[in-house]
Amino acid sequence: MSETILKVHQVSKVMGKRLIIDNISFETLGGEVFGFLGGKTTTIKMILGLLAIDVGEVEICGVNVKKRFEKALAS
Repeated sequence: MSETILKVHQVSKVMGKRLIIDNISFETLGGEVFGFLGGKTTTIKMILGLLAIDVGEVEICGVNVKKRFEKALAS
């Protein structure tokens, strides 16, 4: 069984008065190909730390992006 590489849990993003990302959650496993429609750029920017995550958590290889940014991205 492959390990979870990326975990996005109940993430939301507001820009101005607009809700851009609304409570998304997903996981990807090692070796898995993943795609999604809508909100791709904003979600990827939050995963990479280019945009702040308003609500929710992102983990890369089990490391929380908010709490241990450099270690998460090193993974």
